[in-house]
Amino acid sequence: MAKKHKPKEQPSVQAPSSAKIFWLPTFVLAAIPAYVIVESMQAHDFAHRAYFVQNDLLNSLSWMCFALAVLLAVFPPLRRLAHEHLDSLGQATLSARLSWLGAGFLGVFVWFNFIRYCQYRAFLLPQDTTCNVNTAYTFLHHGVLEWPIWGMKVFSLHFIYQWAVFSPFLLIKNSPVTLLFVQNFFICSAPFAAYALAVRLTRSPAAGFVGMILTLSTPYLYELLTSNLHNAALCAFLPWMMYFLYQGRWALVGFLVFLMIGSVEQVPFIFAGLGLYAIYALRERVPRNWVIGLSVTAAAGALFVFEQAVKKHYASLEGISHFMGAGQWELLRAMVPAGTPEAEIPKQMLSHPFRTMGMMLSLYKYFPVLRVLFSMGLFPLLAPFELIPFLTTVLPQVLAAPPAKAPFFNYHPITYHDFGLHHGAYIFGPLVFATAHGIMKARERLAARGWQSWLLVWAFAVSGVGFKYAHRTLNPNWREPWFDAMPALIERIPPQARVWVDEYASAHLSARRWIKVIQWGPDEPYGYHKLFKPDYVLFSKAFAAYAKPPFRDKMLQFFADNGYVKDAERADAVLLKAPQLSLDPESVPAWVPLPDKIDPKKVEAFAQYLLAPAP
Repeated sequence: MAKKHKPKEQPSVQAPSSAKIFWLPTFVLAAIPAYVIVESMQAHDFAHRAYFVQNDLLNSLSWMCFALAVLLAVFPPLRRLAHEHLDSLGQATLSARLSWLGAGFLGVFVWFNFIRYCQYRAFLLPQDTTCNVNTAYTFLHHGVLEWPIWGMKVFSLHFIYQWAVFSPFLLIKNSPVTLLFVQNFFICSAPFAAYALAVRLTRSPAAGFVGMILTLSTPYLYELLTSNLHNAALCAFLPWMMYFLYQGRWALVGFLVFLMIGSVEQVPFIFAGLGLYAIYALRERVPRNWVIGLSVTAAAGALFVFEQAVKKHYASLEGISHFMGAGQWELLRAMVPAGTPEAEIPKQMLSHPFRTMGMMLSLYKYFPVLRVLFSMGLFPLLAPFELIPFLTTVLPQVLAAPPAKAPFFNYHPITYHDFGLHHGAYIFGPLVFATAHGIMKARERLAARGWQSWLLVWAFAVSGVGFKYAHRTLNPNWREPWFDAMPALIERIPPQARVWVDEYASAHLSARRWIKVIQWGPDEPYGYHKLFKPDYVLFSKAFAAYAKPPFRDKMLQFFADNGYVKDAERADAVLLKAPQLSLDPESVPAWVPLPDKIDPKKVEAFAQYLLAPAP
């Protein structure tokens, strides 16, 4: 049996004191949103100006962290003073600690929500946000779990019910912003979950601050902030679940497990890793730790099989056989020769083990994982057993990574294998959990020599790199005329009307049952196999000139044949209206295909009608 661990130093959290406590990090976190909002609102088009403000802020935070790392390294008294100041929060009463941390969370929440709102107002959110708001609205008001925008049941594509659970928030305000703020609530809580875990393990608020600043600065947190409304909230579920597990708060643990299961079908990999970790973690607490650990892992495997069976069942009921993004084996194409059919990918990997192992020897294949670990100060590597849930969860993404040469630092993730946008949510929770334990291990070793304050030097140095490469979320050059033009047109559309809308304006109209996105061809967008006649159509006039046939021609023919006319236009955007609106827009409509036969003269005449300037 392993030896029981004995702490080498006295805990930093002391008995609560009635003395007044001042904690500097809270003031910094509260000042950030004030600066960002005030500076951004200097321009009428604040959503585009906010990019420059956010960029300047993150660059400034980067240099500040570098400067602090140098100053703390060079001046030992200052380093010790900083460490003592951060640890002083442990002397406060529980209510005082919660007040300081709550105020810091509020600062981060307001900051991230303002950036998210700017992203929304700048029309930077594509159709994933639309589809999940559309799902939440449909579940709330009609009790069905489907994506009307894509004409399919949700479980046909993913095992996800997260936004059905959060759909009642739409009763507060029927807007995608409501659900975006709910997602941001969990994303913003991740740094504080890291703080809570680290303090729980070390009883040192300074160690908690190390976890907080690393989590707040990692570029992968800003990928989640930039993500559509998706499963990005998953990033905080596991850290808080483990914290409440340590506290014995079983109801909260159960609720977070329930949310995790409904986040996507990669979650069983997290549970499998937790089961293996439990074998180690319970070795001194229960005599049958192997039974418990392996049972959890087996249950995770059964959950994965169940989720795949549910998806297969619902997919078999759909009227189409291929779903956008549904080819899971397609993600592993980098492991097999070019041209291999998707269904043959797992067989190719297993039947050629030496080729598969050879592909795994490329260092570049591990760059995405190494970037993630570096962004958290490499602390997870100091806690190899606590790293197990991260390793089991990240395995599919490592397999998906191409062996192609890529830079280590100056790299911006975008997809599944490099943890871009919401794809980092799968591994983020296990990463925070392992980081907190790694901080504990590092602090124990350093404290034995009285060097624990050096943790701050390393944390600030790594955070400087993180802020430098963090995603800026916004785009200053994206469809600037829409800032004023689109809201004026959107206001003319009744809240339940059936609409077709340009993909990047679709989020604003997503809290309704019937909506389809308009893209730029040449093929029909996904979901057009169940197409309805819209009451309103909102898109750019440029569609008539730059969209690619045959999709462009089919759309213009449809509008001409069905008598659509301009209801209003602003800048380059135009709103079309049907000659007769739906009497019951929430009911299931008749499906109408786009025309197959094209009359070129009619198409060009309607194109000229769209492009003609307003009288």
